[in-house]
Amino acid sequence: MSRALFKHDLKSNWFFFTITLAVMLMYMSVISMMYDPASMDAMNNLLSAMPKQLISAMGFDNLGSTLTDFMASYYYGFIILLFPMIYSIVLSGRLISRYMDRGSMAYLLSCPVKRSRIASTQAIFMLLSLVLLFGLVSAGGYVFCEARFPGLLEADKYWKLNYNALFLFFAISGICFLCTCSFSEAKVSSALASGIPLGFYVIHMLSNVGEKLSWLKNFTIFSLYDAEAIMDGTSTSAWAIALVAIASAAYAAGIMIFSRRDMVL
Repeated sequence: MSRALFKHDLKSNWFFFTITLAVMLMYMSVISMMYDPASMDAMNNLLSAMPKQLISAMGFDNLGSTLTDFMASYYYGFIILLFPMIYSIVLSGRLISRYMDRGSMAYLLSCPVKRSRIASTQAIFMLLSLVLLFGLVSAGGYVFCEARFPGLLEADKYWKLNYNALFLFFAISGICFLCTCSFSEAKVSSALASGIPLGFYVIHMLSNVGEKLSWLKNFTIFSLYDAEAIMDGTSTSAWAIALVAIASAAYAAGIMIFSRRDMVL
């Protein structure tokens, strides 16, 4: 790993990281404050009055009756998928494509540092930033819930929701990283790095609309993260292992391609 490059990444991306963290914590605090055991029936009735397809697509079919169920549906069924995905897409471009566009990559490659070391540094930065992002959001959410509803949050399920979401975005960020490492043209790499995750997300939403489209779950990586299955205990460690395997393969392939391909700088 190149320490100088890692420090530069910190200086260049701390503001973007902070904004993403602030938005996720804001939603976490707002949603945790929305929970009211006495009004859950009223909220479910309100949702039932809205278009069923829209509610299903967003994962709000059943808000449950407990605080953990409510958070799993409202936050971990929607918000936790959206903002880290945007973060992964944008950060992958900032770590690789932006250097290409600004001509900085030519300078980096002219230094006595191997290409594999440059790519590895960017991969490590992305992974560590995701760990920090999810760690702070998870801790913040736990504090919010415990402060407002002491003892109501099921800690084991809550932390499982979080680390499984982290594994999901290891895989998604790996796909974004692979795309940005595979093409010199920023337009092409950005289109793929954003198009593939967003395509998976759209398919995921469509698969929730009804039984007729449920088969689409077989074509999206988001099916490997099922908050409802985690809550009812039907999720398996095989899903987490699959996500880690996808992440490992994508990052390894991205580093290898970046190290070997011809670059137009």
